[in-house]
Amino acid sequence: MDADGLPTKHHDLNPLGFDGGIYLPPGSPNINVFNLIMGMGIVKGLYHVCGDEESEEFLYGELLGRRDYLGLIPKGDDSAAVDYIYAGPKTNFSNVNMVAIALYLNLYFERDEAVAAPVRDFMERRWWDPPGVPQAARHLKQRYFWALYEAMTDRGSDKARAAEAAALLKAFTLDPYTHEVRINCDEGELAAGQCLAVDGKTALTLQKETNRGGHPIATEPLDPSIRPPSNFDARSDPFVVNGGGGAGLNPGGDLHAAYWMLRYLPQRPAGVLALSPYAPEHRPVLETSEGTDHSEGGEEDPGHAAEDAQPPVEPWLDPGPGGEPGQDDAGPLAGDDSPRDPSTTETRSSGGSSGCAAADTGSPAFWLLALIAGLWCGWRRSRPRNEHSQVEVY
Repeated sequence: MDADGLPTKHHDLNPLGFDGGIYLPPGSPNINVFNLIMGMGIVKGLYHVCGDEESEEFLYGELLGRRDYLGLIPKGDDSAAVDYIYAGPKTNFSNVNMVAIALYLNLYFERDEAVAAPVRDFMERRWWDPPGVPQAARHLKQRYFWALYEAMTDRGSDKARAAEAAALLKAFTLDPYTHEVRINCDEGELAAGQCLAVDGKTALTLQKETNRGGHPIATEPLDPSIRPPSNFDARSDPFVVNGGGGAGLNPGGDLHAAYWMLRYLPQRPAGVLALSPYAPEHRPVLETSEGTDHSEGGEEDPGHAAEDAQPPVEPWLDPGPGGEPGQDDAGPLAGDDSPRDPSTTETRSSGGSSGCAAADTGSPAFWLLALIAGLWCGWRRSRPRNEHSQVEVY
């Protein structure tokens, strides 16, 4: 139920659930991958914050144990699982952004590599750089995704990747910036399918198909220096050629997040993980309800993972001393947040998309970002300057 007492579909994080109130029977192979990853990430974030035994049991005993969420993660392209994170030109980049945050929560706060490994494999194969997907995070020129990837991969630091991330950051304005109109393609150029961008030198080729909001898009993501402005770039379509307008002031939250994450994360070799020094230990996943009294008044011992099951942590890391639809992608599939009569039993529709509008404080992405923002603040307060930071951008 939401704040006005109406049922809402924005809660549907069950991997057997789909928008429109569709729920598949237990054991169905056609799981919702988006819900699966989001559900695990949100509960992992909650457990990291509160650390209580009930949250630990629900995550490692129920979701990962009895419901086998790790076993449901698609292992190959022939999986029957429904994965709509990427949908070609119609990709909802809010989905790409929300899954990125959920993957980060799943990996950065997980000490048990047996738990992290299948999630990390999914991150590399199905989110970061799936073959033949130009909309994949690796190709979007979104420095926020580069920062999250740096925190999640076990492939070590890469100087070329760090240099590209720094170049992307410099192409954006790190101060709050206005939502200025940016028209790369006029009407004649749109009709011709070819444009000369606002920088006077970048040639853009348009796709024959529009994006999910009906807006013209290029065949490649636009460089940040010519891209229309957004109030949150990581959830906006980087292929859109025209946009902006109005008196809004964009905070650049994802820009600052990327900057400080890349300053914070140390250089490390392959096989060394960027694990949070505060990632909690937990009970083994397979220690579920067998032999445990779950009746009222019963007690259970959640247990803890063995020390040798923990992945290596980088040696440098220690806890320290203490608008409009256009570019923001609120197209025809966006949620309906109009006021309703609480006396009715009407169900609030999600509009057929698991994405969100950046300004919707009831959406999963808003609260996940609020959680991440709090964690970042904690990092900065508790950490001394890291002399091994990868990217220096002024």
